[in-house]
Amino acid sequence: MITRRRFLTISAVSAAMAGRAMAETWSGIALGADVAITLEGRGAGDALRELPAFIDRIEETFSLFRASELQRVNNAGEAEVSDWLAEALRLSGDIHTATHGAFDPTVQPLWRAIADGGDIGAAQGLIGWERVTLSGNQVRLGHGQALTLNGIAQGFAADLVKAWLAERGFSDALVNMGEYAALGGPYRIGLDTLGAATIRGTSLAISRPAAMTIGGQTHILHPQGKAPLWKAIAVEADSAGIADGLSTGLVFMEKPQITALVATMPTLHRVWIENEAGLSVVT
Repeated sequence: MITRRRFLTISAVSAAMAGRAMAETWSGIALGADVAITLEGRGAGDALRELPAFIDRIEETFSLFRASELQRVNNAGEAEVSDWLAEALRLSGDIHTATHGAFDPTVQPLWRAIADGGDIGAAQGLIGWERVTLSGNQVRLGHGQALTLNGIAQGFAADLVKAWLAERGFSDALVNMGEYAALGGPYRIGLDTLGAATIRGTSLAISRPAAMTIGGQTHILHPQGKAPLWKAIAVEADSAGIADGLSTGLVFMEKPQITALVATMPTLHRVWIENEAGLSVVT
């Protein structure tokens, strides 16, 4: 899931920056995606030069493309994990509940079986977030289970970078870690066929199930094998981690369920839904 491209593009720089010092931008690759940080303020250049080391720590925690803490948990089945990973797992549990189980990080064995031509039936038997236990920073997986945080890690990483910049006194930044988190703003973000959104201090994520396929099916996997209901889902929320996880799970949820979730979740602001007939927005 983390290699999916979200088709999010910066369509305009914050109007709040008009007449002020030129923003500086750093770009690179992290967690399998192109990333870019646009930062304005005294010391921006110095902060951006320090940023790659911070992003490397994020990769060492969440990556499935290199040796990481998450890989060690999958290999061992249990471990005492860092605060970052423990927080991401707790958030994953919250989103699993909010999406009625549609978001489930234990689909990793199924992903591997589909991608590698393995035993899909056996892999499906390993799925089940309820078999993962997290007590403090101690995590234990069910027998044979493995986790992917590819449906939430990019957003969680954007939140980490946003907080890192805020701690250094910055108040205007657009963080793109595959999902967007705004510090200050406003920033206008193009959503491809979903239109555009203007965010100020909030976050934005989008999922397109057909953006990538594995084994002839969409790359976003439902734990019970259900097909996605939507061509695209975009989510604006306070947290990029929440927006990312929800954009993954909501592709399997009916519109009345999404409307009810928006009404009961104060940190969730807007959801854009696209089907074959067109676009609608839930606010």
